[in-house]
Amino acid sequence: MNINRRKLLTRALEGLAVTLVVLDIAAYFAILRPLQSRVQDANLRHQQARVNLVPVEKRVNQLEKYAKELPTADGQLAQFLDKHVPGRRQQYSAAEKLVARLSEKTGVQLTGLGYKAESEHKNPNPLRWLRIEVSMEGEFKNLMDFAYQLESGDDFLLIRYVSFDMGDRGQPSLRLAADLYTVP
Repeated sequence: MNINRRKLLTRALEGLAVTLVVLDIAAYFAILRPLQSRVQDANLRHQQARVNLVPVEKRVNQLEKYAKELPTADGQLAQFLDKHVPGRRQQYSAAEKLVARLSEKTGVQLTGLGYKAESEHKNPNPLRWLRIEVSMEGEFKNLMDFAYQLESGDDFLLIRYVSFDMGDRGQPSLRLAADLYTVP
């Protein structure tokens, strides 16, 4: 092979190599680099979506657990209401019996008893209340026993107000207000 031909072939191969290098650089900047940034953006969005998914999955698990327990909870709620919450028609007699039974059991003397029904059902609570206001006298231990038994009894009520003072006869007196919850 002659030298001119070899030089020409070498120059052609060098030109081809330079052209390939230029094409590689152009392909990198025109195709590969934008694809890499798209892949990075997609990975970042995927990571953010996974981070946002964790609390949602936790909430879904809680709701699924609640949905599984709901049928038994409805039955338990109905049983609780039946055993511990009087109906609206029986609320006054239930309150009267409760206070009379506890005052007799604890040995305190009732000096006043009043009732106040919830005037308007303004809250989303499914139950209504009847406020029982009790004044009584007796030994301090017996008064405390009355308040404790009222609070820890089977009836669903909430003590709102308790006040101790000295009564007219020199004995301790207790004023108490409690809400007895009733089914509307």
